[in-house]
Amino acid sequence: MASGITQFTGGHRLLALIALFVMILGGTAMTHEPEDFSHYWDGPAKDLPASREALGASLKRVKALTPQMVAHLTEQAAPAVLLVTTPAAEETIPLGGSKIGGAPDLPPGMSWPVRPPYPDAEKKRDRHRSSIGSTLAKAGIAPDWMSPEDGKRYVEEMRKIERDVGEEALRKMGPEAAAMMRPIFEEQRNYTPERAREATRLEALQAQLVGENSPLSFIAQLDLAALAGEPGFDPDLPKHGRLLLFYDLFEQPTGFEPGARVGFRLIWDETPAASLRRAPVPAALQDINDPDWSVLLKPARVMPRSVMTPITPYEDAWDAIPIEDRLFRNEDGKEPYWAYSFWLSRFGSPDEGRAGHQLGGWPRPLQNGMKSTAQLAFNGLEAGNSEAFKTEKVKELMKGVADWKLVLQLGLDDAVGLNNGAYYVLMRREDILARRFNNAWVVYQCT
Repeated sequence: MASGITQFTGGHRLLALIALFVMILGGTAMTHEPEDFSHYWDGPAKDLPASREALGASLKRVKALTPQMVAHLTEQAAPAVLLVTTPAAEETIPLGGSKIGGAPDLPPGMSWPVRPPYPDAEKKRDRHRSSIGSTLAKAGIAPDWMSPEDGKRYVEEMRKIERDVGEEALRKMGPEAAAMMRPIFEEQRNYTPERAREATRLEALQAQLVGENSPLSFIAQLDLAALAGEPGFDPDLPKHGRLLLFYDLFEQPTGFEPGARVGFRLIWDETPAASLRRAPVPAALQDINDPDWSVLLKPARVMPRSVMTPITPYEDAWDAIPIEDRLFRNEDGKEPYWAYSFWLSRFGSPDEGRAGHQLGGWPRPLQNGMKSTAQLAFNGLEAGNSEAFKTEKVKELMKGVADWKLVLQLGLDDAVGLNNGAYYVLMRREDILARRFNNAWVVYQCT
């Protein structure tokens, strides 16, 4: 067997390029009056405009934008329905009603969705083991999946790496800072066996479950007939029945890998509400659920609100502002591209506690490339590998990126238990119109 270091130290793959708004934060975030669009906004998130007219009026206050730019950006904005949640007791939400969290309302004969083992379970297991092994090594514990000889060598190598990295960091500090930080470094690289076991308990369960059948978490249920009356409702969606989203909150597949397909399911159900039954939560999910890692969302009633969503520079359709404006960072907001970016920042992002749940419209990405991720992974290609983008096959597939559109966006919602990142449910328009909801793809992003 190869050395434990060689076999199990692979880290997590980078999710994507860092988001534009994160890149520009570096010390420039300031709170100004609403009419000042020269800096990234770090005040409370503003409400998205309720109409195209309101959006256009706001854009006109951005002095760097020409009237032609304002008109084009206003025209490119897309209607959407915000899904505003209010925590509610399960029994107060009617069968088939819109909700996030709790338990789904399923038709007779439909079982709670269960995913099969991940096709790339071995790779996922090795990734988890890498993280588990490095933590166990802090307590001098050899991973039980290694031979005694490899385990001993692994622990020695990992502890040496931790020690050398820590000492190098301390050498670069001044004497006072090093004296203060040394006990902290020591505490972080030396665990008790009890602490190490507890720290790896949930990830050890992850490593096991990726290779087994496991029920998906219930995320959302949307009553399309009720939502269709909202002005921001996407006319491509059905105007009856309901959409139900299930997702593996425990493994949390990012959507970059083709094997992620088994980790989520979007279902369109046309069963009359009177025939539905509220499904009991599987015991397997209840067993996984943990205060530090919730896979069961708390129920919340959904109230819709129509808004107009601005286009972001990540979209293929983006063409309002010349690309040369993007090449230079200008913190005074005098260049149109940056002025528009600063204006966008006032509406917050899905992971900042704003109203981040949204049906249709333009997504608010935390990273770029979600549609290309969906296009490649859906077609069986690894989207997290930059080398893949150089192949002719990928170049051909990239022509279809613009076919993908947002169906549903879910963001931070501590009240229900969504407490990190954002989830984007994407579909090709042709699949939406043909009601092929099994072709949906979920991309998870975080910063």
